[in-house]
Amino acid sequence: MSEQPTPTPEPVKPRKPRSTISRAYASSLEKSGKIADAALSPLYNATLVAGGITPAFISEFALDVGRAREFLTGAVAKRGERENATLVESAERRALVRLLQVVQSRALQKFHESAPDRPRAAYGVGTTLQNASDAILIQVSTGVIEALKTDALPGITPAIETEIAQHFAAWQESIESQGEIGGGALTTFAQFKQLNDSLELRRITLCYAADADFPYFDALNHAARGAFQLPLDQPYRAPKR
Repeated sequence: MSEQPTPTPEPVKPRKPRSTISRAYASSLEKSGKIADAALSPLYNATLVAGGITPAFISEFALDVGRAREFLTGAVAKRGERENATLVESAERRALVRLLQVVQSRALQKFHESAPDRPRAAYGVGTTLQNASDAILIQVSTGVIEALKTDALPGITPAIETEIAQHFAAWQESIESQGEIGGGALTTFAQFKQLNDSLELRRITLCYAADADFPYFDALNHAARGAFQLPLDQPYRAPKR
């Protein structure tokens, strides 16, 4: 009888990148950056300072915009890493399940007449692996790996046994990796959000100062108001939070 070929794992298909962070946060940060640039500009800086905005307030605001950008970039990168880890986990799980199914069929081939309970006990025959929980798949995988140390099944070579062990280890490692990456992403995004909330409050302070320093009814102030993201035909009023 010819040896049954080992199932070939399907390649991991790259996904098209997608937005993982709310565009509203990115838009808010972009607006803060433009206002920071305007506040630092020699065209407007002295006027703001004369109106009560301290140089320290402006410089700290600008520095925090840079820090927030770093946090946001880090959060996006970590979420992308988690998506990739999820793809790897899915591919490893699929390959493992297919190999286990082959082993189960070989066990039934060998034992279904002489020892019909043997496949069920040692190889998890009767357990649906396709959509099994992680706990069930771990239980069956470890059982199969242990059973193959003493059982010789037709068509199951040492190479196949090694491949099962490798896919099992890789699958477990990918699960752990997802948890670590996901936790890091949440932490980084929480840091960004906290800093961005603070930036939005300080941005309002700068906008009200610029609104008073460069009033809308003077056409010569249109460039300044544009730089500070202020309306050109009416006083600035902060959006409700």
